[in-house]
Amino acid sequence: MARRIVSIQFSHETNTFSSTSTDMAAFRRRIFVEGEEVARRFRGTRTELGAHLEAAANYGWELIQPFAAHGTPSGLVSREMLDYCVNRLIEAARDADGAILALHGSMVAQEVDDAEGYLLEKLRTAMGPKAPIVITLDTHANVTAKMAQYVNGLYAYRTYPHVDQHELATEACALMNELLETQNRPQVHVFRLPIIDGCDHGRTHGQGVMRRLLDCAAAIRASEPGFIAVEVTAGFPWSDIEEVGPAVTVTSHLERAAVLERIQPLLSAMWETRAERSVELLDLHTLVAEIRATPEGEGPIVIADFSDNPGHGAPGDGIGLVRALHDAGIQNVAVACICDPEAVQACFAAGQGAQLELKFGNKAMPELYGPHLHTTCEVVQLGDGNLVYEGPMRKGTRLTLGPTATVRYGSVKVVLATNNIQVQDFSFFRANGIEPLDANVLVVKSQQHFRAAFAPIARRILLADSGGFVSPDLARLPYRKVRRPVWPLDDLDTAMPAVQ
Repeated sequence: MARRIVSIQFSHETNTFSSTSTDMAAFRRRIFVEGEEVARRFRGTRTELGAHLEAAANYGWELIQPFAAHGTPSGLVSREMLDYCVNRLIEAARDADGAILALHGSMVAQEVDDAEGYLLEKLRTAMGPKAPIVITLDTHANVTAKMAQYVNGLYAYRTYPHVDQHELATEACALMNELLETQNRPQVHVFRLPIIDGCDHGRTHGQGVMRRLLDCAAAIRASEPGFIAVEVTAGFPWSDIEEVGPAVTVTSHLERAAVLERIQPLLSAMWETRAERSVELLDLHTLVAEIRATPEGEGPIVIADFSDNPGHGAPGDGIGLVRALHDAGIQNVAVACICDPEAVQACFAAGQGAQLELKFGNKAMPELYGPHLHTTCEVVQLGDGNLVYEGPMRKGTRLTLGPTATVRYGSVKVVLATNNIQVQDFSFFRANGIEPLDANVLVVKSQQHFRAAFAPIARRILLADSGGFVSPDLARLPYRKVRRPVWPLDDLDTAMPAVQ
């Protein structure tokens, strides 16, 4: 008889400083499908759920997929949404032989700071102590003790941009298949330092801190037969919870003290490199000067609007960078995307080809971002916002920006979108009538994920601090729940504190 394995995705990176509640409707604006639609949506994609479907075919599992939910980073997940998904999972898992879950690791819900830990506790109670539970997490997971307690295997992305989701989930599925054939259950141990930021925020596009930490983790894993997985997570510091921050998590057949002894070099390296950064943010005045100083050549200059990144919970409607490029006379600029449903509807009312007086941008947080832009624009294209990722990240995944309007504002083309989603792929431009290879300057609402697709075509990459909501200056945030003392909020001795 085929083994019955429950498989879900339930992913949200929660910025607790955002006032935006993330309810079921918010998930639906990105990804929320149920039942048979899960397989139709993800089969053949380079995603974790795509890997689950392939593993089921390879290993002869009967896969139970009650839902897949992936919301754009924003404020607290509603308790109604959390409870609905937990209940759907528990119902599906009662007669299952195992569970393989694609989670994020930084979800915070109303009344529940550790949403994944809460879910896993409920799941373990329903499935009993022996059923194998294996999870995959994001690089920016805030891995908690409760998450580790209730699972038999924990894997985390080892790339940022996250281009290894499919491969990592395939590795997790292989462990699941092994555990189905034995009663031996590995333990998962999580270790953290008094830091809420570090690991170069997980960036792996060069040979920086995170790459060195991952190499160290891989060497430790290879040298210790009792280790199944050694994961480094950078944490998500915009979540005000007690167990926020970078961590080392080990899936092993060894006891905790033995694991800790073997990973000391990795923890030491994490502590010593906590302040190292591989990127430089530019204010808008400096950014414009750098654009002008860049020689002409093949490919566009790619600018990431770093502090207005929807992928970390920003509203994605900031127009400070757009205005600066326009006012500086920078030619042939294309921007994706400004989230402004109201402006999109105004463009639809005017019609494609129309000239109109349009108010757009800076509407979600005017007290921080300033006034919206009020100007004459031409409506270049109207669209439904449906796109398919070209890859390498999430290749084959279908997504919708909701209704979109591409407008021309002087020498700048701007994609206005209904849904707020980080730009990770060429399709955000191409689905809206813009060929990215033809632009002189491309602006993307992103911090890091854009590199997977755009770095190979860019003649130069610049990162802009336009004064947005997710500035890396953590000291300005009103933390209440985070453990103290902790770096960089407090002054700590240079020697690494003891880890238990």
